[in-house]
Amino acid sequence: MKKINFKNAKFLNTFVSLPLKGLRPSAPRFCFVGRSNVGKSSLINHLTDTPRLAKVSQVPGKTQAINLFEIDGLAYFFDLPGYGFSQTGKDLRASWGSLMGGFLTEYRPHVFLLTDSRHPLFESDHQMLDWLQENELPFTLVATKADKLNHSQRHTKTQEIIRKFQTKPLFYSVESPQGKLVLIQTVQHLCENLSVSNESNQVALA
Repeated sequence: MKKINFKNAKFLNTFVSLPLKGLRPSAPRFCFVGRSNVGKSSLINHLTDTPRLAKVSQVPGKTQAINLFEIDGLAYFFDLPGYGFSQTGKDLRASWGSLMGGFLTEYRPHVFLLTDSRHPLFESDHQMLDWLQENELPFTLVATKADKLNHSQRHTKTQEIIRKFQTKPLFYSVESPQGKLVLIQTVQHLCENLSVSNESNQVALA
């Protein structure tokens, strides 16, 4: 697979229900999930150097659907509704949970779970991590707003997450290059692995 140009990104569609129509089965899928206002849309905009690609709202829980973006014609990014916002109506929260759960189990993207590095993981973050592990979904924990932490604080946060979930966080900040290159390399690597896997399957079926 060629090197992905993350700046070549475009919005494709918004979905409020399943199934998601028009997806290429072989295209790698990545989704961004986390609590409301953790910075999912801002991270997508920063990662693609496209300030208005994903709409950023100051109102928690504003994203009420799955927003789909295509990256360089090679991969899909999904911006999922935020969770854990108590002021959202009970029925609406239930529909979000159904939409997210159905999407994740049916389409099985690589999940980038965003958490605010300045705070301990919330109960809803723990529940999401447990759910991802129970359903054997691949994920990367991304600790946002990392520019607010010093080296010692990042070390403490890393050890806390490793101890509880056996995975290292990727620290990210939209205010600096911190973590951006690593996340780009992660996506590129995962896409290349999927491409090799698809080619192997095609050879086996030939």
